[in-house]
Amino acid sequence: MLILLFATMSVQAQDSLSKTSVKDHSSPSFEQKLNKKRLRKVILSESAIYAAELVFLQFIWYKNHKTTPFHFYDDNDGWLQIDKYGHAFGTYQETVKSYEALRWAGVNNTKAAWYGGLTGFMLQSQLEIYDAFYEGYGFSVGDVAANALGSLLFVVQQTTLHDQPVKMKFSYQPSGYPRYNPFYLGENQLQSFFMDYNAHTYWLSFNMPGSSREKGWWPAWLNVAVGYSANGMLDEFKNPAFLRGQAVPDLPRY
Repeated sequence: MLILLFATMSVQAQDSLSKTSVKDHSSPSFEQKLNKKRLRKVILSESAIYAAELVFLQFIWYKNHKTTPFHFYDDNDGWLQIDKYGHAFGTYQETVKSYEALRWAGVNNTKAAWYGGLTGFMLQSQLEIYDAFYEGYGFSVGDVAANALGSLLFVVQQTTLHDQPVKMKFSYQPSGYPRYNPFYLGENQLQSFFMDYNAHTYWLSFNMPGSSREKGWWPAWLNVAVGYSANGMLDEFKNPAFLRGQAVPDLPRY
């Protein structure tokens, strides 16, 4: 869904009618009149993405799972919180793209930030609503809170500073652990990219003072970042001693 969102917004941003870079749309000095034609394109595109997500969840993701009454699931200790950082990162990036599309349509900075934040939050949180009604899953308050934080990180900065001095970033390095538990960590590299939390690092990247649009003493391309990652995880809460009938190493989770 995130890839589809990026692709859709990129096509809109490259419209031949636009003479200004999408990146410039976040500038406080950039304002234009509301373009209703463009706004309709944005609304239809985001609605199509949202509908596609609903169809995917209903007919593919939960296809073989039994429905249950609404229930909660406390996974705040699972995967040493790496999945929570993933939720925040996904919501932040979706908010960024939605904001840029709305600015391209001429929506003012404040409204674009709040509506973009709401769109990113809805795209991520729909999964939690579905989880609440299916066996083996459940509504995670922690996941929804992480979604909200990812969205608010963008919205608060954009509405108060008209800029993003702190950005969320992601890096991936194969861990080698999927061979022990491919069901949870992925059966191939593509699956492991999304499923192996041992391989994920999530970053808060800080732009230094003087690295903004005006020329300053700090190179604009150089950031200071703080990252969070975890390792040694073969299952959500506790590593099993045996998998597929074979003993597995006693790996420390850290």
